[in-house]
Amino acid sequence: MSLLLFDVDSTLVNSRGAGRLALARALQAAYGMSGEIEVIPLAGSTDWRAVREALTPAGLSEADIMAGWPEFCRLAPIYLQQTIVERGLDPCPGALELLAALQPAVARNQALLGLVTGNLETTAPVKLRGAGINPAQFRLGGYGSDSGDRNVLPRLAVERAAALTGQSFTGKAVVVIGDTPADIACGQAIGAATVAVATGPYPMDALAAAGADWVFEDLRDTEALLSVLLHDSQKPNGSPCR
Repeated sequence: MSLLLFDVDSTLVNSRGAGRLALARALQAAYGMSGEIEVIPLAGSTDWRAVREALTPAGLSEADIMAGWPEFCRLAPIYLQQTIVERGLDPCPGALELLAALQPAVARNQALLGLVTGNLETTAPVKLRGAGINPAQFRLGGYGSDSGDRNVLPRLAVERAAALTGQSFTGKAVVVIGDTPADIACGQAIGAATVAVATGPYPMDALAAAGADWVFEDLRDTEALLSVLLHDSQKPNGSPCR
């Protein structure tokens, strides 16, 4: 069985800025300020890290940020749903088709789908539903509400997959799919295979240079992606498929 761990933003979902706007509104409500959330980089980050990087320059201490964190987490999915209504979301190219094509493998216990995302566990499904993706097909995950360190998240997802299935997932049986060097690095941290897509801010050559095992322009090449994700491909590590 392959454990396939998908990033959300710019891998499965194009949030049209709704995510950043929701973060700003939740920060304002929980902390009385949004800090530098409008300018800090979010690609490859986690929500906990983003909150700290937004508020620390505004003078809030670690204790202050921790104290407001539960309220922020409560409000974030509420504001996210509002911003999605205002702005809308789109699935990234090929995302719906690839997920549909993976369902027979899921039914045969050949693949288990999960998430590794900087989003909170409560906001990731809101974004997926907003883009027409059923979050129930992702049976576990590692989330930005678990840790600010993205490299920790795949290990947590693997542990949850083992608890769910009774099966160990190691090495290239785990595949991390994302759009940033941070996605590649977090997969490498547990020895997983990594698939990068250039649907975020990083071009294909930058993702290849970061060490992705396979690089695609987007998720539209369903046949090639299925071959890679289900371990049918003989392409060597580091060779872009396209």
